[in-house]
Amino acid sequence: MITELKEIWIYRKIISQLILLAFKTQFRQSIIGPFWHIIQPLVSSGVLVVVFKEILGTARNIENPFLTFFSAIVFWNVFLQTFSSSAYVLEHNKDIFSKIYFPRVIPILSNIGITFFRFILQLVLYYIILFCTESDITVQKLVIIFFGSILIFIHIGLIGMGVGMLFASVSVIYKDLLISIPFLCNILFFTTPIVYEIDGIAPDIKNYILLNPLSIPVQTAKELLQGELTFNIGYLTSFGCSLLIFVISLFIFNKGSKSFVDTI
Repeated sequence: MITELKEIWIYRKIISQLILLAFKTQFRQSIIGPFWHIIQPLVSSGVLVVVFKEILGTARNIENPFLTFFSAIVFWNVFLQTFSSSAYVLEHNKDIFSKIYFPRVIPILSNIGITFFRFILQLVLYYIILFCTESDITVQKLVIIFFGSILIFIHIGLIGMGVGMLFASVSVIYKDLLISIPFLCNILFFTTPIVYEIDGIAPDIKNYILLNPLSIPVQTAKELLQGELTFNIGYLTSFGCSLLIFVISLFIFNKGSKSFVDTI
């Protein structure tokens, strides 16, 4: 693992070059540009409020449901972007991988830069909505929300990259695995506490929901609305498991990277 980290450090300049290339590719000749990353969570949160508060009535007991759903959507997007970019990394970069050598994990790390940029845009919007909808805003609350959000970003990013690298590694052998990703993400969305609270679930079902590694960090992200972030044993265990998933996935990904070019 130390050898791999040294190799990443040697090729570190490629990360910044790929981030710059991604910015140019996504925002050149674009009408909406970065504003899309603001519009998308706003619209998604509005739809969830209409469906789960006004129509189904399951969110009527949630204080400030729009901001609650918005915070959950922001962190769900972090997972979706890190997972998708990691899972498709071989498929999207097979041409450049076949021409020059650099650590295959470099594009995955560069995608974190783009994801973090989107996340900061949405976090700024979160603050704006918070100022417009809450009256008891304090500096301490804002600081807790900011640093707590960064921590949860890292937490969910580790999960997304870890699971994505596993999918990328296995897809070298089973190429049709990537086809199932949109379907699996739809299922995962509803098994993650985005539109409901973990404490409101029946105990026998709650145990299955907690098997989802996204459950605890997403629920914690929603609780940031109250300016609270509790480092309890459950969250620390979840963070440790996420880090373990990432390290194991990185080892598997790097181990098989030598044969990727021959098979993709």
